[in-house]
Amino acid sequence: MKKTITYFLIAILCLSCTDDIVVKDNPKTVFRAFWNSMNDHYVNFDIKYVDWDSVYQTYYPKVQAMKCDTELIPVFKEIIDLLKDKHIVIAINKTKYIQNAEIDTANLMLVNNANYKFKLIEPFILKNGFTLYQSELRDYICIGIIEFYSSFNTELLRSEIKKLNYSKGIIIDVRNNNGGYIKFPFEILSWFYKGEKTLFYQSFKQSPAQNDFSAPKPFIYTGIDVIPDSIPLILLTNSGTYSAANFFAYIVHEFPNCITVGLPTGGGDGPIHTELLPNGWTLTYPYFRNYSLKGARFEEKLAPDYSIVNTNPMMYDEQYIKALCLLDSINKYPYIDYKKIWD
Repeated sequence: MKKTITYFLIAILCLSCTDDIVVKDNPKTVFRAFWNSMNDHYVNFDIKYVDWDSVYQTYYPKVQAMKCDTELIPVFKEIIDLLKDKHIVIAINKTKYIQNAEIDTANLMLVNNANYKFKLIEPFILKNGFTLYQSELRDYICIGIIEFYSSFNTELLRSEIKKLNYSKGIIIDVRNNNGGYIKFPFEILSWFYKGEKTLFYQSFKQSPAQNDFSAPKPFIYTGIDVIPDSIPLILLTNSGTYSAANFFAYIVHEFPNCITVGLPTGGGDGPIHTELLPNGWTLTYPYFRNYSLKGARFEEKLAPDYSIVNTNPMMYDEQYIKALCLLDSINKYPYIDYKKIWD
């Protein structure tokens, strides 16, 4: 069963302030619509530790005196920041958004993999959402997945991989990948197994009651067996691994031939739902829960098997070096001090 979930955002101009009585009432109407939609459909209050009734009691009195929609902006910003969920977005127009844009920039700067005797394959493919490297020392490749947006080309990536020698290991680098369209992770995941496989579980909200969810149901996706499951996989993650990339990381992490290296992901579940507020602004939020096979919530950060901090990211990529050392150990290759082969 294949599912394609497309992220989209409808944006239209906000209403201007006038003395019209309908507009005077609009901030209250908009706030109530926002609060009710989140109350009825948002799925992560339990792990955000936010009392939603208390939010109403705190902020609605402030809204009652407002006459213009733009006065709602700081109120909505405070509320969204409380939830710390970057998937909650209010679009005011095509260029202005209210969202929690807090980004952890620690260790986001990475050095070039080519410095560890990896040859970049076809540099033009960078524009297709990925990079691809072949080791000059071992039968390893590194797939750098930069993003999962519309430019991503899974067919090109698959055709290029087939030309390379990866018999001893693959490094999959999703560091700093902040997500995109969920169909692309599924297409890549299908390469690593054959036939139908349960990849994760989904649970849907059944009523406005905050804890009324369906029993988790398996999400089954058919694999096409491009890459044998005997090939060791090393997955690289960091705090910039978010949304669809975090989704991808959770599933790959549970493959028996995978080891995860780096830092905890940035979390983020999907897919998202978008609806229109009474004043024409749009509200986007996650609308069901996804669980790993071991029961972990995809909204939360994924902890790696080996936690490695890049203490000198301008000089060495210690997370990448750890991945190479793990593959060398698995394959019983002689030790290489990868810091000394810096080009």
